[in-house]
Amino acid sequence: MKKIFTLGFVCFLLMMGKMDAQSKFYFGIDGGYGFGFASSSYAPVFGSSVTYQNFVYSDSIAESKSIGAGFNFGGYIGYSASKHISFEIDASYLLGKNVEYDYPVHHYTIEDSYGYTDSWKATTFRLIPTIKIKGDSARIVPYLKLGFSIGISPVINNDVTETHYFTSPNYPYSTSFDYTSDVSVKYSGGVALGFMASLGADYKLSKCFDVFCECRIMSQSFCPLKSEITNYIVNGVSYPYPISYQYGANTRYYYPLNSIGINIGITYHFGKKADTLNAPNQ
Repeated sequence: MKKIFTLGFVCFLLMMGKMDAQSKFYFGIDGGYGFGFASSSYAPVFGSSVTYQNFVYSDSIAESKSIGAGFNFGGYIGYSASKHISFEIDASYLLGKNVEYDYPVHHYTIEDSYGYTDSWKATTFRLIPTIKIKGDSARIVPYLKLGFSIGISPVINNDVTETHYFTSPNYPYSTSFDYTSDVSVKYSGGVALGFMASLGADYKLSKCFDVFCECRIMSQSFCPLKSEITNYIVNGVSYPYPISYQYGANTRYYYPLNSIGINIGITYHFGKKADTLNAPNQ
């Protein structure tokens, strides 16, 4: 991952020296937050106050969630092919929100309490080639972006914590025990593919600088090729558990990294912009 960023930064510096006199090239930085949508469920689902085999599953969270929610930040470089059409390559990093399921379980005949917390978090570096369709030149320029999203080196971390407290004075015999476990699994391998669309507007600050705000929709899924247990603790004791698993074609699962949110950023245009000089003040 570091090599990719380093190579991209070096290429960017080399290009800057050649593009300064050309007004058709521009670059910028952006960032924002996306809320999950079109989600899926990754944990056991029990409805609230459901009785099953003498157990009562209460206060459970059963709704589906998307692990694509979270912050994203990065930069982009673009080329204005015409007055209304531009082409961009956006490089961004997704720092996913921690998505958590909490399942407290209680037995209704004996003192039995079972807690199950399942949390998921995704990270990925994204390359997004896009086409930008712009309105007429003015102080405020609306636009539409459409692009193809490629997630490079995506990683999903899954942490499962279980607590079990059991006390039975007379059924079937007097006994009690406490049990806690913490297991961490890392899913990786492959790429995440999808599409991006955004609707926004540029606001011209000067001849060379614009700021923008947009609503962005990201539809992307990730099918990991392998998983690895990175942490295994039982009752406070850590156990070596170096187990990795390669998924076959019939055992793979697709995780949605979908989101909808707001992005803001600033753009610098190389050279003087004829459109800006001729734009009416609004």
